[in-house]
Amino acid sequence: MAECYELDYNSCLQYPQYCEWNEETNQCQDIGGGTGGGTGGGADGPYQYATIAESQGLRNGPDYRDGVVYYPVDGEAPYKSIVLTPGFGGGSSEMSNWAEFYASHGFVAMRIGPNDEINDSHQQRGEGLIDAIESIKQENSRVGSPINGLVDMNSFSVSGYSMGGGASHDAAMIDGSLKAIISLNPTVIFEDCNYCPLEDGYCICLVPEFVDHAIPSLIFAGEVEVNELTAYDGMLGQDIYSNMPESTDKIMFEGAGSGHGFAASPYGEVSEYALNWLKYQVLNDDSVCESLLESPSSASQYLTNFQCQISLPGDINEDSLINIQDIILVVNLVLSAEYSNIADLNLDSVLNVLDIIALVNLILSWLYSVNIKRYNMKNILYLFAIPVFLFCEQYDYSLEDYNSTSPTYQLDVWNPEYSGFITLHYFSTQGWAGWTATFGQLSDFQEELRNDDGYENIVFIAVGQTNISAFNANFCANSDLPLVMDPYPDLPIRQQFAPYGQDHYLVIVDYDGEFIDYIDIPNLGNAQKSYIRNILEEYYEQSILGDINQDSIVNVQDIIILVSTILNGQTNDSGDLNSDGVVNILDVVQIVNIILSS
Repeated sequence: MAECYELDYNSCLQYPQYCEWNEETNQCQDIGGGTGGGTGGGADGPYQYATIAESQGLRNGPDYRDGVVYYPVDGEAPYKSIVLTPGFGGGSSEMSNWAEFYASHGFVAMRIGPNDEINDSHQQRGEGLIDAIESIKQENSRVGSPINGLVDMNSFSVSGYSMGGGASHDAAMIDGSLKAIISLNPTVIFEDCNYCPLEDGYCICLVPEFVDHAIPSLIFAGEVEVNELTAYDGMLGQDIYSNMPESTDKIMFEGAGSGHGFAASPYGEVSEYALNWLKYQVLNDDSVCESLLESPSSASQYLTNFQCQISLPGDINEDSLINIQDIILVVNLVLSAEYSNIADLNLDSVLNVLDIIALVNLILSWLYSVNIKRYNMKNILYLFAIPVFLFCEQYDYSLEDYNSTSPTYQLDVWNPEYSGFITLHYFSTQGWAGWTATFGQLSDFQEELRNDDGYENIVFIAVGQTNISAFNANFCANSDLPLVMDPYPDLPIRQQFAPYGQDHYLVIVDYDGEFIDYIDIPNLGNAQKSYIRNILEEYYEQSILGDINQDSIVNVQDIIILVSTILNGQTNDSGDLNSDGVVNILDVVQIVNIILSS
């Protein structure tokens, strides 16, 4: 007897009832591979699949035997992988149906057997699963392998039936980077009289410490399988589930009236839930999550502890926001050469500057998906989750410009229009002639500062009161400066600037929204002008570190330019933020820190 994959062309043609020749892979394969047939009828996925045997160059690992890799021939790389091992007394071929099933659904699936089908322990079988993962990794780099360069090197799951199902948890204790476990009617035996009581000459039991792992686990069990396996009472799937940590995502699917063979092969709701578990845990397909929370019709008991958490692309820290904090995390991962599935935004199985670009673009798409000009201050700050402006961080009020002659009329000012400016806030009462005159003087003075002194990124903003808005037209008659309304009677803007938010006080705020100084100006004379000039001379920055595009703001736009410079191998003096003569990811780190500090 031989497997189809072991046959050459002429031998393959001699067994048309079992095998067929695949012209694409130049290999003999089971009939119906990936077309809805396959042996056992479980391979119902959309992809054709083929196999790689050890006779074709597949590595023969020391901790298992008879390895065979099943792979989709027309799937979407990079492929996620799953390794499968059989139960007591069984060989590699017993997992063929499951391997075919997963390959037909776009996974690389490898079936293995234990070195000793009778005497190998659960631990040894778990080591075999990890060893098989190494074989898949080597196959990804083997010249001539049909899956060379097509495997996701950071996504491996394990599964097994009966004793192999218990071994999958041993594998999880060995390798904490596994993505998922699917235990098919598992049994767990730990033989050690230091842990287990002596019964009938044996010291065997389930030790909770040896299923204490964080790998998401789907466990199938039979309602009556304990009647078949009385010696395993307390060591079956139900017991594994109850002894696993509550912090680990887990499901226990107990088949109604079923015995130990409940999940030996893929069919019906067994295969449906197994596939959805991989889709959710491995492929990050949130669309299947709700179905995993629904009890199957064939279940006598269905237990789970996890909840659907719809992931937001780019939300690396999972705080339901996409912001500079997420950029920091991706940058740190790139620098440390660590991999995170959620940070691999372009799904190329590598974390690099391209993922930073993708994240920046996501942030920009969020920004421009709202009408910024009509968005209130609180929502803008929530969007970026950065306390950019000290005074307005915790308030929600309109900063709409009410001066019809101002360039920013009917826009929300201070932020975002003047986020790269030194701002000078003039607290006024529109109904008083003296303040009207001062507002006009400030408008003329701003022109002097911008045109004669070169202080282009400064702006005077008058803070009026809503209860006297009827005087706005007169108040603004001699000025093109923005006028915003402080809601009466609470006057929250003045409260924010307290104790400096008093009538005819001019409060000066730096680029980061932090208080610099104030001056009382019932009228604007030379002494007041000189005082303001001295402050600007000290605090005004002609060139802002990190402002690569020179728009007076350090933001994600500058990160985009910097990343593009790095990718193109270009030099940019303004991009060399750490002054080491090289523009690289360390400069990205610094610009991120600049944004964060602001």
